[in-house]
Amino acid sequence: MMGNENIAEYYAEKEKLDYSNLNFTQSKIVRILWKHKEMPRDIICEEIGISRTTVYDNMHSINGGMVKRGILTHKMVNNGKRGRPTKMWLLTDKFIKAMEGELKNG
Repeated sequence: MMGNENIAEYYAEKEKLDYSNLNFTQSKIVRILWKHKEMPRDIICEEIGISRTTVYDNMHSINGGMVKRGILTHKMVNNGKRGRPTKMWLLTDKFIKAMEGELKNG
């Protein structure tokens, strides 16, 4: 059984943003979304020249997926036409703030 102090440490550690060890594809996804703010996955794939499956795997993999690690999120955008809304991918506010802090502090 964990004491209160250990529980607090556990949740504080869990809240930390894990953006260490981005692989090459994940780094490319971050760069393109940093520049363009939000994009659908098919345009991300086109821009960085990597297949949809590879991009999907990097976004969603169980162990190192960008969504699970708090780097990416998405929103649904209705373009006013019939059919499904478009899923737009973007960097999380938490990730952006962490990166801006690192850039500011060197």
